[in-house]
Amino acid sequence: MKTFPGKRPDPPAVYLDSREAALICRCSVKTIERAVRQGSLRVHRLFESRRYRFRREWIHAWMDGDPPDTGTGTPSAEQARNSESGPGRF
Repeated sequence: MKTFPGKRPDPPAVYLDSREAALICRCSVKTIERAVRQGSLRVHRLFESRRYRFRREWIHAWMDGDPPDTGTGTPSAEQARNSESGPGRF
């Protein structure tokens, strides 16, 4: 990477998309999406779209078999799906 005086290189991406997550895990995008649907892989959803974003540490925790830690305010996919229906709705 070529740098110029006075210009800083771009910081690394904080969030990865499904394709990048699959490359890290050496699996298919469908495997990543299946883990999200099952609630075993922590995810951040972009607005109300079906696009997912992952942090590298969440991917490594999933590969190590650790359950997703959702205590920091970011809901798991299961919690996000349940909240979409709203209170009192099925």
